Amino acid sequence: MTGHNHHGPAGGGQGTKAALAVTLAVNLGLTALKWLAFFLTGSPSLFGEAAHSTADSLNPILLWIGSKRGRRPADAAHPAGHGRETFFWSFLAAQAMFLIGAVFTALNGVETVRLRRVPTPSGVAIAIISIALLAESYSFWRAWKEIRARLGTVTWRGLLGSRDPLLLGILVENGVDMAAAVLALCGFGLFALTGDWRWDAGFSFAIAAAITVSAFTLMNRSRSLLVGEAAPAEMLERIRRTAGLQPYVRRVLSAQAVMEDPERVRCRLHVLLDEEWFREEWEESHPSVVMPAFTIHIALSALETTLWHLRLTILGAVPEAANLEIEFTFKDPN
Repeated sequence: MTGHNHHGPAGGGQGTKAALAVTLAVNLGLTALKWLAFFLTGSPSLFGEAAHSTADSLNPILLWIGSKRGRRPADAAHPAGHGRETFFWSFLAAQAMFLIGAVFTALNGVETVRLRRVPTPSGVAIAIISIALLAESYSFWRAWKEIRARLGTVTWRGLLGSRDPLLLGILVENGVDMAAAVLALCGFGLFALTGDWRWDAGFSFAIAAAITVSAFTLMNRSRSLLVGEAAPAEMLERIRRTAGLQPYVRRVLSAQAVMEDPERVRCRLHVLLDEEWFREEWEESHPSVVMPAFTIHIALSALETTLWHLRLTILGAVPEAANLEIEFTFKDPN
């Protein structure tokens, strides 16, 4: 891919949209040029580049569909919303990349070896792939710039752990785009220099392997998110810490959070409330009223107000926790 709640999925960000727009525009033009280069030469490595670009032209559309569908509000059939549909469409995009880019390239390479098919040398084809490499490099630089502007410091480990399939897809696929263009240029260039068709066929398998690795990296990331991956430990710790600092919370008994979409988490919080704090609050606000057995006759309005305050406080500290369920008890399980 070249250049390829409180909030909707992260794909709705302007930076990601801009990168996807560049991806689609550049890929459509390059795909047409690469198919022209293949038809001029019959080169298996150039076929791999053309097939890969065809898949790349489809991927931004699939990712955009996933971004749009993932932002749909909850309904009767999907009370938790449609956020994870973003991950489903990114999984489909990675599958298309593997099937169209890697499988077809490998099959064409096998056919070339079996038939000992010799490509036709073409300076035009070399020029097209050289131009494609420059365009891929520019598109990668633009995608990297957009991601750096959004995330700040970017590490490879951080990208592989990204909860946003659009960000990961754009960078991984841009990287393999450049690699595939270099491999195609090397394979066809060595054939043009030596006349040995096996250089071209061999580099077509290298292109298929590079696409396979990137496609399975993206599929595995989307699979993990789709089945309900835990939210980052740092985010969960912020939720626990924010809840535990409230004067009416004695202790956070448990907290779980899973990714609902690229920007939101579904969090389930179980807290032990401080009975004495509620008693003191009651006595201050109702000095002339004797509090009955508090644990049985709790003031429900005060409890409702307190839980609402807890929810708003957590959302203020951790905006990603848009889907928050709070369970409470006054009895210490220990």
